[in-house]
Amino acid sequence: MSLHFRPLQLFNEEGKQIQCKTDKHYSTMNYTSAHMFLLILVLVFGYVFSASRSKPHGHQGILEPYDGKPLSMKITAEQSKKLDKGEAVVYNERNGKSGRGFVVQDINATESVCMSKIRDLLNYNKMVPHVKSVDIYHTEKFFNGTSKQGAEFKIGLMGMNFGYFLLLTHEPKYKTLTWTLDYSKSSDFDDNCGHWQLLPHPKKTGWTRVLYSTKIKLFNWIPEFIINFLTGKALTESTAWVKKYAEEEQCKISATQGPLGTPSWFKFKGGQTSGDGVMKSFSSQLKGFEYSFQTQKQTFLSSLPKFSCFMKGAL
Repeated sequence: MSLHFRPLQLFNEEGKQIQCKTDKHYSTMNYTSAHMFLLILVLVFGYVFSASRSKPHGHQGILEPYDGKPLSMKITAEQSKKLDKGEAVVYNERNGKSGRGFVVQDINATESVCMSKIRDLLNYNKMVPHVKSVDIYHTEKFFNGTSKQGAEFKIGLMGMNFGYFLLLTHEPKYKTLTWTLDYSKSSDFDDNCGHWQLLPHPKKTGWTRVLYSTKIKLFNWIPEFIINFLTGKALTESTAWVKKYAEEEQCKISATQGPLGTPSWFKFKGGQTSGDGVMKSFSSQLKGFEYSFQTQKQTFLSSLPKFSCFMKGAL
């Protein structure tokens, strides 16, 4: 699958243009009215959600899943400027109760730090907006480094609670994390699949370019304002939390490590800790050590008895 990012244009794998909206064009629906509608729905009809571990989903997948391999993308000069400002590049599309979105975000943290946050499912309730809890019920690892997890997510969106079950696959060789619904269990979303991808920043050392792509299909009973939110503002939130917590973690790591991974408490002579100063200090200390060794060697040899000349020549 190949995605080419251009201003207001997105192309699918067949090369056909998809009409998209940017992150500036969210629904203008009055959310006060939406909440009133929800209150009436709950009070009058006693709404019950259907997520359950004990019964299978209604199908085995409608949306085409991601295969875990990297997606290709092209960033324009205008989009690059936006990324440099710390903003995300966002595209989305709507088709009835279905939606699809793409987000690109630059993060001042290494790929390993970013992926560690993305995979930290048990702390999602502390980091990810709207997530109330995540329960991992299955873990599987393979000899090639790939790992799979099954997890139950419980989220709250604008007064409504949803539950769904995901099967997540992490492929270290591709630096991707993909997911689909776990169709052996019943979820409150009709279908959902997605893709995280990490790439080294093209210009900034130690930075990571994060790509997030997701597809979602909702049941007809889910209100319109929910799908507007999921295909709009929720997209920018999807990478903003990774940026926040990954950069915080990277700052902690940098504060405890010096150059070349040395601890922050390690100081070269003269207090140097980084850059050319470190190398110059190290070189100077090495020369000083060599001079000291030669001096002590001569002192030792001069103190030996004269019959030890053979030993002197050996040293």
